[in-house]
Amino acid sequence: MYIAILFCIRMLQTLSKNHQEWLNIANHICKDDYLAQDLVQEMYLKLHRYPPKKEINNFYIYVTIKHIYYDHLKEEKQYTEINERILRQPEDDTHKAYHAILDRLEEELDNLHWYDKRLLLERQEKSPRVIQMETKINHRHIYRNCQKTEEELKAKLQNDFKQYLAG
Repeated sequence: MYIAILFCIRMLQTLSKNHQEWLNIANHICKDDYLAQDLVQEMYLKLHRYPPKKEINNFYIYVTIKHIYYDHLKEEKQYTEINERILRQPEDDTHKAYHAILDRLEEELDNLHWYDKRLLLERQEKSPRVIQMETKINHRHIYRNCQKTEEELKAKLQNDFKQYLAG
């Protein structure tokens, strides 16, 4: 019991070092300084009550704060689910070009070798050292492989991106 409490205290001390960053994330979500402070405090309480089993990273904190904000809106009865089709606006050429780049990126990701694709996707969520601990693959190899794959994707999408910028 004492070890669990000590773990939670150390976790919260580590998290509080990035307090300003968490406030910026919360402010980005709710656009209100006072509410952002409340959301971050609630996030600390939630992580203390339910310590995560996985590594805590910025994305994890972002999702936690976002869910706390949605809960707040539901309590205030300000939250309504909006169908995506309602939000769609007439597409202009820039919007079409942007989605064409995204479609092309998905196509290129599908064409990647399974190993390269898996490393790239894992790298989005974890550091190379964490992946090394899980898979026993050298972290430098992971880093270099991801860099090489990203450079290849950039080269393949370079013309599409230039067309997008040209309008």
